[in-house]
Amino acid sequence: MIRADDVQFLHPTEPVEKPPEPLLSLREAERVHVQRVLEEVAWNKQQAAKILEISRGTLYRKIGEYDLQPRQSGPKLTPAEHSSTG
Repeated sequence: MIRADDVQFLHPTEPVEKPPEPLLSLREAERVHVQRVLEEVAWNKQQAAKILEISRGTLYRKIGEYDLQPRQSGPKLTPAEHSSTG
């Protein structure tokens, strides 16, 4: 026997909150996701392509299409530069 409590989730008593961020277009969602994956793998394109399940050629095309670039968190010194500054 089905009780009212069993199907309460179909008729919520409280209003459903709207998403905090506006919904993205498919193109923008793809751009954001590709950028995120690239950053998570330190821009290792072979790893990123594998995670995204696309070829490296397709990944390079998307990088160009969306004009993606690594985010710079400040100047990084090479080991040689680092040892010469101290």
